[in-house]
Amino acid sequence: MKKFIVSASMFFAVAIVISSCSSKGPKEAKFIPKDASFVMVVDAGSLKNKLQAANINIDSIINKIFEQDSSQARHKQILKEFQENIVWNAQFFIFSTSKKISSVAHGESYNLIAPIKDSARLYAFIHKQDELKDKKVVHEKKYSYMQLGNDVCLSWTDKNVIATFYHVTENKRMTIDSVVHVNEPESINKIDELKKQVDAFYTQSESESLASVSMFMGLFKEKADAYTFSGSSSISKYLSMMPVQLPKLEDLLKDNFTTSTFSFEEGKITAKSSFYPNKTLSAIFKKYSGPTVNLSMVENYPSQNINGFLLASVNPQVFNEILKELDVDALMNSYFEKLNISSDDLFKCLKGDIAVAVSDINLGRFSGNKDTQGKDQIGKMVFNAAVGDKKSFDKMMDKAAENGLLVKQNNTYKAGGLLQIFGIYVHIDDKNLIVASDSLTYAQYVSKTGKANISADVISQIKDKSSAAYVNIESIISGVSSNKFSSGDSSAYATAKNTFKDIIATSSNYDGTKIASEFNLRLKNEKQNSLVTLMSLFTNFSSNYVKNHQKDDSFEHLLLLDPSMGNF
Repeated sequence: MKKFIVSASMFFAVAIVISSCSSKGPKEAKFIPKDASFVMVVDAGSLKNKLQAANINIDSIINKIFEQDSSQARHKQILKEFQENIVWNAQFFIFSTSKKISSVAHGESYNLIAPIKDSARLYAFIHKQDELKDKKVVHEKKYSYMQLGNDVCLSWTDKNVIATFYHVTENKRMTIDSVVHVNEPESINKIDELKKQVDAFYTQSESESLASVSMFMGLFKEKADAYTFSGSSSISKYLSMMPVQLPKLEDLLKDNFTTSTFSFEEGKITAKSSFYPNKTLSAIFKKYSGPTVNLSMVENYPSQNINGFLLASVNPQVFNEILKELDVDALMNSYFEKLNISSDDLFKCLKGDIAVAVSDINLGRFSGNKDTQGKDQIGKMVFNAAVGDKKSFDKMMDKAAENGLLVKQNNTYKAGGLLQIFGIYVHIDDKNLIVASDSLTYAQYVSKTGKANISADVISQIKDKSSAAYVNIESIISGVSSNKFSSGDSSAYATAKNTFKDIIATSSNYDGTKIASEFNLRLKNEKQNSLVTLMSLFTNFSSNYVKNHQKDDSFEHLLLLDPSMGNF
């Protein structure tokens, strides 16, 4: 039974990559509670076409995974038979829910909805398996289900199957009342809670489901290969369990939504997200939006081998406004009074322009390459934050100097205490707070005599954004010495080095409705669809994994990665 469940789990992992949704609002939304924590929908029609263009299909993927291990023929056959029950041109959903069960327990479900060709055919497949043929099938009015374990249930209609994994977290603390009676925590029947959760999927009204949420249903108007949706409403259910209650935290957290689309394009994977804040957060973001990244903070970084950088520009007063909205600013100020500072000093001391750059990563440098202090150096780094209100900034720095973290020298501050012990170079003046990996890197950075090797296409994508990040995956992988790996790992290293190029991620200011962001993972092969590239990488990795564990039962080995599988 364990092997079958793990086999099915492997198959579902493949299904996530090659599953579907249409451009219109999906009918399966009626099964998903409107307060679901997270939802993913993947478009099989689009993805299947992209894979088939490269002569890749489900059978070829399964064959590739098991090509090195004929001893797993039974599991290979099970996966093939199971996938024949699935409608690959329809919609797949993965979603999670959270529910407060009692004052000491809450339940979480993780669910996969898959379209099926025929419920009778699926039923026949299930009972063909030795581990499942004796399991009882219960027929409810709108669905049927089979209990696979204390926390796993398989349910279905004539069009869909839902696999549900349910987990209950309990706080086992006992309490003592005024007459010294020990009160045991309420006992939770996990199987009953699982059945209640599954039943709710099929019996809830449309107004209780995501079918009634226009933001979710409208997400599919944009053509993409995958979609995600998340809401913050479920978080508010657990606020009462917090040891410290913040008066207006629920108002700040509820009804915030995030939607995303994912597209596999030629040579890159693109993700576009939109965060829709509630009225409370919207008012704050609208009041303090505006600044964009300061490119000059990285353009003169002294290296031709930048591994990555982060730029951000934000008005720090937005954080002060959030504290005021939570009614905790007075409490915070009462603490700061003892330090002779205020919350205003904290949020005014920096302007809000921040930059971090890392370069020249090379793990082979432990063999003798030293920094200016004679210590082993595996890379270079600079952190730069622009100073805001000078008076507030001096208060904060003087306090750090009093505590030994910094050392004040005339009108500047240098590293002290632990910072000095770790060899971190610090220079703080009335313009910038700069932390560097060493004094030479700092001197080259502030002299602005060099120019960072950042391509024009990267600059064009991060310009006028409120935040931006860049990671040169190719250079980072190159900085890891291949001779440190075994032959199998060395092959994976070479494959990764020849596959990945870089990552560009950006975020824009609040536009009155949403905060938009974009993420691009770019690959070396710009002419091949990124899905084909990654699927080839996945199947090669899976094949190598099975090959490297032929002496073990590879599926039993997988159980070690997820001990919960052992419950089946």
